Amino acid sequence: MAPKDVFAMKISEFPESLRPILEEIDNEGDGMLEIHEITEIFQMFAAQKRAAKDGEIALCTLPKELRPTLAVFDVDGDGTVSGTELAIAAKLYHESKKQNKRLMKAVALLLFVLLGLVGAIVGLTATVIEASKETKTDASGITRVAGSDVPASSGSIIVQNSLHDSYALDYTALDATKSLYLQNADGTAEYSYTITGWAKDTNAKNVVFYSARGDTIAVDELGDIIVKDSSDSELLAIPKNGRKLTGFFSALMTSGSFMMMQAGAF
Repeated sequence: MAPKDVFAMKISEFPESLRPILEEIDNEGDGMLEIHEITEIFQMFAAQKRAAKDGEIALCTLPKELRPTLAVFDVDGDGTVSGTELAIAAKLYHESKKQNKRLMKAVALLLFVLLGLVGAIVGLTATVIEASKETKTDASGITRVAGSDVPASSGSIIVQNSLHDSYALDYTALDATKSLYLQNADGTAEYSYTITGWAKDTNAKNVVFYSARGDTIAVDELGDIIVKDSSDSELLAIPKNGRKLTGFFSALMTSGSFMMMQAGAF
């Protein structure tokens, strides 16, 4: 490229109608067209003329911002983009859009599969946890040992009743009687018995409790209580309107759901 002082033309020497165009070419803005600027004009014109002849676009005639983008499609590197190269570019662009759509579908499918796997893992984990439990609660609210009808735990309650009403009790309640506590009217004598059995006589209309030490406690249908020792000597007589006594019971529920300790005050 020749130095500026070798050849330069004043823009003011050109027709006034051309000056605005030439001022745009004057990169230095000094009102002069140097040799390199004039050369650039002729090169761009020649390139555009050649490209137009072949139906192509000269890259040098395009804005500088677009040149790097379109230069990618200049397959033969001649500084022009032909119709064929533009067609290839359009095809590649179309294919890239289709590829993007396929990728989006693949990502959506993978996400769906991932969510399904997470759900399956959660369900399997819950199933394993449930299967590993040693106890399960059925619809009735009873907790049993897993795989059996055995209650998982037992509880106890205490219920108080009157021993004077023993004759009216059924065999289940009578079987539940395990211990009795009696006291005379003035509180000077107390008796505590472990009950080993009972006998109910409908003819004599009484029920007799047998204690571990041999004493008997008889309760008639009127509710009167007679306590005798093993030699059949009377120890205590308590009419129904006398001092109440206390009895403790133990009962196993026929449902098998839990053990219930029952205590009755007699």
